Amino acid sequence: MPTQLAKGSTALTVGTEATLAAETANGTYVMFVDGSPLAPGDQLEARIYTEEAGEVAPVMVFRVTMSGAQNTPAMLSIPIPNTTTIKFTLLQLAGTPRTISWAIDIL
Repeated sequence: MPTQLAKGSTALTVGTEATLAAETANGTYVMFVDGSPLAPGDQLEARIYTEEAGEVAPVMVFRVTMSGAQNTPAMLSIPIPNTTTIKFTLLQLAGTPRTISWAIDIL
C-alpha cells in the first residue's frame, strides 16, 4: 500500500527551481502535480533527480513540461526506484507566478 512522503502547495517564482522534497530511503516514488492553476502563457516543469553510483551530483531522471491551461490538469510521474537520494522539484519557466499543489508517494 502506498504511503505519502510529502504533500503541499508551493508558490512559485518564474525562473527559480523549487525543491519540494528530498529523501534517502530506499523505495519507489511517484510525484503528483496539479496543473489546474496554469493559464495560457504559463509553462511548468516537474523534475525528479537521483544520485547514481559514481556520480558527483544528482542526475535528472524525469522531466515533464506542462504548458498553458490544462485539459487534464493532473500529472503523475512514472514510478522511480531509489537506493541513494531522490529529489523532487518544480520550475516555472514562463507566465504569471502560480501556486501549485503536489504530492509524493512511496509505493
